[in-house]
Amino acid sequence: MTEYWQCGFVGEGSSDNCLVPVLEEMLLTMRPGADITVVLHQWFRRPEDKSVSSKAKALEGEPYDLIFVHRDADQESWCARAHEVLDLGYKHLVPVVPVRMTEAWALADLYAEQDFQDWWSGKGFGFDSIESCAEPKKWLREYLSRNRNSLLSPRDFAAKRAEVLKGISVEGPVKRLEAWKMLCQEVEAAMCRVRPYLAGSQWGIV
Repeated sequence: MTEYWQCGFVGEGSSDNCLVPVLEEMLLTMRPGADITVVLHQWFRRPEDKSVSSKAKALEGEPYDLIFVHRDADQESWCARAHEVLDLGYKHLVPVVPVRMTEAWALADLYAEQDFQDWWSGKGFGFDSIESCAEPKKWLREYLSRNRNSLLSPRDFAAKRAEVLKGISVEGPVKRLEAWKMLCQEVEAAMCRVRPYLAGSQWGIV
C-alpha cells in the first residue's frame, strides 16, 4: 500500500516560503516510494498574532499529517526556538529552525560551488562559519552582487535569494549543518509520533 503524506508549511515570513519544495524533497528522500506533498498553508482562520502558539491554535483541525513551522533562530539557540514549537504538545508539528536564519542554508548550498568557496574563504570564513556568522543575509546579498558595481536592489536580491533557496539540494553541503541534522531528526520523530509503526521501518539517508 502506498504511504501517503499531506503536509503543510507555515513560514515566519513570506520570503521563507521558498523552503516548501526543499522540505518536500527531504521527505521524499527519507521515505522513498511514498506519495508526499508539502504545500504552503493558506490561512482561512487567521491566528490572533504572529506567535508560534497562536499559529498552532489556528491550525487545529487542518487536514495535514505534518505541519512544518518555520522560525529563524536569530540570537537564540536552536533548542530554544525548536521548543517554542515542540512544547505546545502537537505531535504533528515539526520545527524548522535555521541557525541563524534561512539565508545560512542558502550559503551552505552555494558551498558546493568552487567560486563561492573561494569568495567565502577570501572573507576569512570556512564552512563552519556559516551557522556562526551574524549576518548570513548580508553575506548572501554581497555574494550575489559580486559581479556588479553595487549591491542588488532589494527586489532583485529577493528574486535571486528565492532562486537559491528553491534550488537547495538535500544531498548537498546543507546536510553538514547542525540545524539541518536536527531538522531531519525532528521530521523522523514527528512521522513516528503520527504513525508509530514507522519506528522500525527503513529510512532514506539525508
